[in-house]
Amino acid sequence: MTRTIGAILISLFSTSLFSQDYSSFDRANKQALRDYESGQYRAAIEGFTTVIKLTSTLGPPKPAFRLDARRDGVSSVGLFDYGEITVLDPRTAVAYVNRGKSYLNLGEADAAINDFDRAVLIAPALSAAFQCRGVAQIIKTRFEEAAMDFERVIKLNPADIAGYLGRGEARLRMGRVKAALDDFDHAVTLDPKSSAALYRRAEGFRRSGNLKEALQDYEKAIAIDPKLVDGYIGRSMVYWKLREIDLAFADADRAVELAPGLGLAYGTRGMMLMEKRKFSEARKDLLRAVELDPSLKPEIDANLKLIEARE
Repeated sequence: MTRTIGAILISLFSTSLFSQDYSSFDRANKQALRDYESGQYRAAIEGFTTVIKLTSTLGPPKPAFRLDARRDGVSSVGLFDYGEITVLDPRTAVAYVNRGKSYLNLGEADAAINDFDRAVLIAPALSAAFQCRGVAQIIKTRFEEAAMDFERVIKLNPADIAGYLGRGEARLRMGRVKAALDDFDHAVTLDPKSSAALYRRAEGFRRSGNLKEALQDYEKAIAIDPKLVDGYIGRSMVYWKLREIDLAFADADRAVELAPGLGLAYGTRGMMLMEKRKFSEARKDLLRAVELDPSLKPEIDANLKLIEARE
């Protein structure tokens, strides 16, 4: 049971290159950001749409050209249906990124990718657009495309650990564990105090069967960020494989305490309760897990059948 990498935060451009009413843009932009931060994603989408309109010139629909980053970092050119927007302010690209992030938080990955595509067209050097599109591609299980986007991030800024973490995650999902670990190693080298980098490397070690190394990295990540829910879940799974069931349960229980709305935390604790032969409590946790996250249903159903067989 795994989760996607976390959301990427992007700040907006604050300079205007054209003569729009800056005060109108500023008000709309600030309100949209407030809506986004408060989780009001539909309102945020409306706000960022207003920002896009305020920072662009509208005209009749026409195809424009799209720049796609290839693996070698060179851009290829193709036709792209760009709708009504014909003249663009650089701030428009960032508004598209932020609107795309709002769509992504609503689970609308296709709409998000469409916005990230437009941002890339407008501002091919905007690293955040490639980062966000890479995240969306992972959600869509398009791991090769995600790796290409994160490679572009790395080319734009070789010191940005987000590029290595994203490419490593895509490679890990493709089963290229050694290549993924190389990326996570590089991220840790760039920032040894990054809990995210240590956590991702721990995940790579765990999936490659290097449990000792995984445990060390989980412990380092949790020491840096004691509220790292995924760290507790990952360490719980390592303890489970080492047959340290009490320690595994303690970590899963801590994950539920920290994130009571996370299905994966309940699913993990349910597994540990099964190991402790507390089947009634395990069933309750497993059912809660699938209630919170229906994507866990196949694995949860398998565990529920095991409970029935053991009772």
